[in-house]
Amino acid sequence: MPKRTNPKKSDDNTLSIITHLLGLFIGFLGALIIMLVSKSKEVKNHARHALNWQLSFIIYVIIVCILAIISFITIILIPLAILFFIAVISLSVLNIIFCIIAAIKASEGALWKYPLAIPFLKVE
Repeated sequence: MPKRTNPKKSDDNTLSIITHLLGLFIGFLGALIIMLVSKSKEVKNHARHALNWQLSFIIYVIIVCILAIISFITIILIPLAILFFIAVISLSVLNIIFCIIAAIKASEGALWKYPLAIPFLKVE
């Protein structure tokens, strides 16, 4: 006999997966919209985690870009500026990896805490 699944739980898992994957395409906006619109506590928690990471990611990229520009302007530190640009690329790769891992965990029904995320929003 086939195992019956709760359709609401399935919808929550799907929305949780989408929440994390939207970070790859539209940044923090997807998680913010889902957090504001969803009625499910589980989906809201996924959205808060995703939003915390996306906001942290933006802050990290801005800081590294500012440091790179300052280093580039002070011609002496051009090799350091190159390292900062490599850091931006590395942060982007981390964003892709983290969003995929979080989406996989969400598909399993687990809530994954993004490493390096600043906890702006409290997760219940």
